[in-house]
Amino acid sequence: MPITSGGSVTFNNVSDEEVAKLLDFKSNHESEIQFDPKAMQPMGGQVGHYNGVTVTWRSNEAYPTAHEAILLMIGQPAKP
Repeated sequence: MPITSGGSVTFNNVSDEEVAKLLDFKSNHESEIQFDPKAMQPMGGQVGHYNGVTVTWRSNEAYPTAHEAILLMIGQPAKP
């Protein structure tokens, strides 16, 4: 039986603008990555910033898309 991968990455100190970018990205990749905005936690003392912004994926095939989402969130350009 082949090994399959899935995983998650959690971001902290994420701004409203970054959440909007992630939601837009997710809408184009619904079948590959998951992101539940309800799970985000507002940062104490910083309006419009969140902790616990988690992106998950459940298959080997989804890993490139998850990697692209990670690059988006850390402000790095995706490699062609």
